[in-house]
Amino acid sequence: MAILSSSIQTLSPRGQPNCSVIVVTWNAADFIEDCINSIFMQTLREIEVIVVDNNSTDQTVAILDQFSGLSNFRLILSNQNLGFSGGVNRGLEQASGEFIALLNPDAVVDDKWLETMVHSIKQSESYGMCACLVYFMNGEEGTVENAGAVICSDGLGIPRGRLQSDSLFKDPCEVLCPIGSAGMYKKEMLVALDGFDEEFFLFQEDIDLGLRAQMLGYRCIYSPEAKVYHHFSKSTGLISRQKVYYMERNRLWLIIKNFHCVLLFASIPITIYRFLCQAFGILVNRGPAALFCQTDTPFVIVGLLLKGYLSTFKKIFSLLSKRRKIDRNRKVSLKDQLSILKKHYVSPRKIALAQLFPSKLSSIAIEKIARPAESSADNVHWSRPDLTTDVPPGVCRKML
Repeated sequence: MAILSSSIQTLSPRGQPNCSVIVVTWNAADFIEDCINSIFMQTLREIEVIVVDNNSTDQTVAILDQFSGLSNFRLILSNQNLGFSGGVNRGLEQASGEFIALLNPDAVVDDKWLETMVHSIKQSESYGMCACLVYFMNGEEGTVENAGAVICSDGLGIPRGRLQSDSLFKDPCEVLCPIGSAGMYKKEMLVALDGFDEEFFLFQEDIDLGLRAQMLGYRCIYSPEAKVYHHFSKSTGLISRQKVYYMERNRLWLIIKNFHCVLLFASIPITIYRFLCQAFGILVNRGPAALFCQTDTPFVIVGLLLKGYLSTFKKIFSLLSKRRKIDRNRKVSLKDQLSILKKHYVSPRKIALAQLFPSKLSSIAIEKIARPAESSADNVHWSRPDLTTDVPPGVCRKML
């Protein structure tokens, strides 16, 4: 698809972007052009687009070169896969906007996406983050992929509202944080937090940053009119060996870094309960663990979990050092942190037994992926959508 040069927004005469949009890519040739075109269709004119490519081996960079003549487009090429966190941080270093929007390369956005989020985040000085309403591109109409994030008491964060009707999420409210696939942050907040934790590499880094922001006194507003349409992942699937490993390892890193000591020790029985619920889910064929066991055995899950715990043991001194830095800057008490977790709570049972995606996508949900080497860029896969489905009216149709 050709670039719609006549429709593309450029910087205002002042030349200073109000918002910087960062997109991190890896082998995204199938969908990156739709993504970038939808950003340039925004009603908010004072924007810049920064794409960080994590050493793609397909035609991603060639496609992105088509935009290189635009004054408000910048392509940063990495000679290695930095992961999501590292890619965002490289983009943040180059960003000039007061607000930073993140978007997955396999997503497209409504034309008022940025304008709506900027308006929402400006409603209060304490708002440092804005979550948006993300739909499954391939799902039933009105089916929510996420409306921000919620968190379990053992530190595992998941999308809020997944597979529920969007009619339940029509009102603005405070949520824990945006899911990393789409959302907005104040740049000053990201700088104060030193950006995303690059050692997380993949998964849960958005929850970690959201918790750190909350402990600095920032809050997150959910803006239901900021709409995103996200393709279902076909490369890793929603369940893979890679995801099982990184989700549990990074959950451990998150609680060691961020949880008050009382909450840290209280998380142990909660985690055990979640594991028991997942084991029950395998028996009754419900939930993510049961889905994983359609192509692997429970013993593989146990092995991946043990690998995550071993990795955490090896990194314990580094994690404790990060914890001390967070504690020095913390502006909330144990009571406040309890209130935050209670306000944005999801139960272990719900996590263990939840359906993750529309049933019509179940046949492509699982890909057998070799057990990943820890933090190895060679084993990281980015989402690859099914482009055979119709695009939502009023979004991609403007670009066709």
